Amino acid sequence: MISDDISKIPLEQAEFCVLDVETTGLTPRSNGVIEIGMVKVKGFKIVDRYSTLVNPGRPLPYYITQFTGITDDDIFNAPFFEEVADEVSGFITGTVLTAHNLPFDRSFINKEFLLTGREKLNNPQLCTVRLSKRLFPELKSKSLNSLCSYLKIKLENAHRALPDAEATAEILIRILKRLNNNKEAETLSDLLSLQVFPSKKETKIKISKHLKEDVYSLPEAPGVYYFLNSRRKVIYIGKAKSLSKRVRSYFLLTAPRKAKKIIKQTKRIKYEVTNSELIALLSEAELIKMINPRHNYMLKHYGNKYFLRINKTHTFPDIDISNKFDFDGNDYFGLFVSKKKAEIIYEVINKAFTLRECTQQEFSKNKRCFLAEIERCTAPCETKDNALYDDELDKAYEFLYGRNQNILNRLLNKMKFYSERMKYEKAGEIKELIDLI
Repeated sequence: MISDDISKIPLEQAEFCVLDVETTGLTPRSNGVIEIGMVKVKGFKIVDRYSTLVNPGRPLPYYITQFTGITDDDIFNAPFFEEVADEVSGFITGTVLTAHNLPFDRSFINKEFLLTGREKLNNPQLCTVRLSKRLFPELKSKSLNSLCSYLKIKLENAHRALPDAEATAEILIRILKRLNNNKEAETLSDLLSLQVFPSKKETKIKISKHLKEDVYSLPEAPGVYYFLNSRRKVIYIGKAKSLSKRVRSYFLLTAPRKAKKIIKQTKRIKYEVTNSELIALLSEAELIKMINPRHNYMLKHYGNKYFLRINKTHTFPDIDISNKFDFDGNDYFGLFVSKKKAEIIYEVINKAFTLRECTQQEFSKNKRCFLAEIERCTAPCETKDNALYDDELDKAYEFLYGRNQNILNRLLNKMKFYSERMKYEKAGEIKELIDLI
């Protein structure tokens, strides 16, 4: 979160830490940092530098050595990240974290900090790629090499952390001077907003200071957000996996027409953090029903997101797949990112538990069906045995809650049963279900 004190700092007084990292690969999930370069900028000039190699604890891929020039011999006696973590943290503290393609460098540094038991970075953040898209639209490429060539900045020993950080710092300084001289941005808040909000030349939408502060206060966490109009009335409710990223997307020039229409009427933004995206989804549905904002539909459909619904309004509940959630007395499990994934679990339940699969019209005939004959259903339409059916339903609930041992035992017994009777095709089907679980 950016405090008012930080956001009001004049550009010439703001302190920036320009970061560049070299890594063993492209994704932090399975790769690590091998070199860190940092440059501190204040008063439109470079005031400090920091650089270190880092031992990732693994051999370097051949293509990384070819790309950076860093070899296994170079990193053999280099410190591990945990040995330099305090130095890195101290250099960054109190600055605006800046990088060319910031999400890449930030994701690797945050991973390294988490592995050493530290918190993720929460500094104000600035991406020179995003700024360049605003300020240099005539450039087809916004790569570091392209910008350095365009601004006549020397880039020597490219793809090493400190030289790349120094070049990025020089780009930042040019940008800061231009914005300050042309009165396009005078404070840190003005500068940061250029990453998200269109300039006055690009849009006629007036974005208030309070609205900008609301956007920058949004965390990168799941939750529910509210758009309020000038009368403080909620006009739209949404959910997000990352509140910050989702809400900022409304202000992009490429945002859908509906988003731009909502922004024109929005004066403030409020939010509530939730523990997961699923909780945010359920909260959104409930809040839409309670408040009924003008830009939301009362019955929320989730498109390609699906639930398994247990229809408890029936005496003998069945299970189906739905892309709509409602507070209607039924139980919903999910969420599934595709219908195919929902169908896989639906098939497991149908083959592992003897719950009814018939429609209400078929059930009302009170006649046993084929599934009952092959012991895939307890035939509640005929027996009316609530205790037997409820016991089977409870086992299905256990499975949906993630307690899988009971269903595994049951399926293993079925597979053994079919194998002993040389019904190998059916046994194979059961094995596939076991593998899925």
